[in-house]
Amino acid sequence: RIKAWIWTKSAHFNADVEVYHDPPLLFDTLADPAEASPLDPSDYQETIVRILDLVKEHKATVDWSSPPLTMGRNPKNIPCVDKKNGCRTSKILSDDVLKSME
Repeated sequence: RIKAWIWTKSAHFNADVEVYHDPPLLFDTLADPAEASPLDPSDYQETIVRILDLVKEHKATVDWSSPPLTMGRNPKNIPCVDKKNGCRTSKILSDDVLKSME
C-alpha cells in the first residue's frame, strides 16, 4: 500500500538527471493512486527504515558483473511517439496537443 520513491526522473530515456530523495517520497497508492500528495515522512519513520533495509538487502543479491537489467539507451528499445522529433516524448505535448486538451 505504501510506495516509496528514492530516485525520480521525468522519464526513463530523457536526458535530465535523476533526483535523490532523502527521505524517500512516500505515497499511499490506495488512497492516492495518482501519487499526487506525498505522505509526511515523519509519520512513517519505521516504514522508511524497513524499506531502505530491504533495498540494501536486495542490492546485496544482485550480480553486478552481468549486463544491466534494463536495455540501456539503445534507440531501438525506445518506444517512438513522434518520428519527426527523433522519437522523444518531450514534443508530444506540443501546443496543438495542449490546446486539444483544454
